[in-house]
Amino acid sequence: MAQRFDEKSFFDQEAFSDVTIKFGARERRCHRMILCSKSKYFAEMCGPNKTFAEAQQSVIELKDDVNEDAVEAMLRWLYTFDYQTRQKPLKAEPTAEFHLDVCVVADKYLLTCLSAEALSRLRVKLEVLAEAQLTAFIEQVYFSGVVYPANVVAVVDAVRDIRLRALLKHEAFRSLMRGDTDLSMSVVDRLVLDGEGKEMKAMYVGKCSKCPRLQFGEGTGIWVCPARGCPGTVTKLKVWQEREVTDCLANGSPASPQVAGATGV
Repeated sequence: MAQRFDEKSFFDQEAFSDVTIKFGARERRCHRMILCSKSKYFAEMCGPNKTFAEAQQSVIELKDDVNEDAVEAMLRWLYTFDYQTRQKPLKAEPTAEFHLDVCVVADKYLLTCLSAEALSRLRVKLEVLAEAQLTAFIEQVYFSGVVYPANVVAVVDAVRDIRLRALLKHEAFRSLMRGDTDLSMSVVDRLVLDGEGKEMKAMYVGKCSKCPRLQFGEGTGIWVCPARGCPGTVTKLKVWQEREVTDCLANGSPASPQVAGATGV
């Protein structure tokens, strides 16, 4: 039986290596066949019959990447489909910033599957970050001046929205809102969509002085008991209510609207 070619065992190994990838102060021995078969970026740069200088060179230098660890993680993923280090002793748990950098590298080198994996791990990290750390991360993605991939911004937006109530309790996040109109309006839109900003309408509870009947209604005019036409005085209570109440209430047992505040009228 023919042996299966195990790509994992060839990462940064001299055996059959035909190209060295240099990035920053590091370099790793790689294989054009693996790089070009997994990445359109490498296929265009150093694949067969390509005219770029890199196609003829034994050393290819990758430039303008912000994090060497993320680039190495990308190269490891091309061989193993797992970009996190498995060496012993284990290094510190990867941070949200590391996963963010992998997302950026994956976007640059046109690795859709790596991008999806890194985005998933990034979201898991962000969902459990302390609010202060999450606020700092949001500030980095929104306001650092770096143009992050749209799918990264979408993940940050989503986590911000699901943790919005907790974030709003922290002065650092509120300070970000005060300094940026777009962020403030985005938060307002989210609150409205979630129902936190529903329009509140003034409603009145009328109680007849002659009979036990109660009724909800709008307006400030004189209320006449619809059951008996009682001319007696009426006590009204003004309430702020989210939903519209259209039914009349009888038997002295009004429904329980969502009341934001009440004042005697």
